[in-house]
Amino acid sequence: MSELDPLRYPIGRPQLPAAPLTPAERTRYLQQLAELPAQLTAAARHAGASACSCPTAPAAGPAGRLSTTLPTRT
Repeated sequence: MSELDPLRYPIGRPQLPAAPLTPAERTRYLQQLAELPAQLTAAARHAGASACSCPTAPAAGPAGRLSTTLPTRT
């Protein structure tokens, strides 16, 4: 574990499944991915512009830049 790992994985390293996904698990994960853009948009709106103007990590740009690169549904 390097000293940058806490910045790369703030909630811990991802735990990948040991076996292939079942169709039900795959459907659940795809649904979570489909819901993610709306959840991120809602979180950014709730936090406001001032919360998105602080650096996210050393030498990183403001978190607000992330929201401008996310695709939006039309």
